[in-house]
Amino acid sequence: MGSFEFTDGSVRMPETGVEFLEKILMMMEGGKDVLKIPRREEGDSICKGMHFHLEPEMFVQISGYTDFTFPKDRFRLMPGEVCVVPPKVGHSEKAGPFNGFPFFNLVVMPRGVRTFMHVANSAKGVPHTFKVSTYEAAVNTNRVTRYLEDLCDIVRESPDSQGLSASILESAVHLLLYMVRNTGKQEDLGKISHCKTIVAGLIANPSLNVKKISSLMKCSPDYLSHRFHLETGMKLTEYINHQRTDMAKELLESSMLSIKEISWACGYTDPGYLTRVFRKTQGLSPRGYRKKIS
Repeated sequence: MGSFEFTDGSVRMPETGVEFLEKILMMMEGGKDVLKIPRREEGDSICKGMHFHLEPEMFVQISGYTDFTFPKDRFRLMPGEVCVVPPKVGHSEKAGPFNGFPFFNLVVMPRGVRTFMHVANSAKGVPHTFKVSTYEAAVNTNRVTRYLEDLCDIVRESPDSQGLSASILESAVHLLLYMVRNTGKQEDLGKISHCKTIVAGLIANPSLNVKKISSLMKCSPDYLSHRFHLETGMKLTEYINHQRTDMAKELLESSMLSIKEISWACGYTDPGYLTRVFRKTQGLSPRGYRKKIS
């Protein structure tokens, strides 16, 4: 699959997602190796400025390229290639054009009971989400997560297992297509549910705020803030902080990441800010919480 003449106006979700997932299947059925998974070592790892998720992610390059940087690896993803990022592996991305065509990619993120799918374009080399489609299907989302995790484990344990890894990736793509065609989009279930889904998908992004969410939902920040508070009794900024501190708690319990690394993983660039928010919601500092549960 070479670069395609693609513009922002060409993107329609979920149709664009289906189109390129089907193209990936055709390429794999033709025998092309499309998969890239970063090298990693034992333990979780992240550097400042990297995204970090508790679940795996899948990137499908539509046009242009993505330069991925990981703690232990780096590579360029070209049109028609797929990158699967293992859970708890930090990553940063730089986007660029290729063969005269701009950057576009499709990103699949299983989160809880929902599968979050978006197309991103870029501004000044930074990918930006701009078309979102989300599906609530607990059983199938769990299966997608399991396929992607198994894929990462197999490639790590048996680097020469190309045939098996290709079969698992094909199964994951078929399942995603099934979900898109047979599950109602989350947008149809109400604005607040849609808002919470966006927060879940972008929780590690430091730029996540009311303005960004309202832009994705095509409504004003004031309207979204008022509606969210009216229906939940909680301010949207407060909800974001609660979700981030919940993620911090899980990392304090399940990883050896430092407090600084956990703050980066949860979307905070300043570890001191995480400590203040965590103490406010949990009654003790992150360090104190880790000591308490150890």
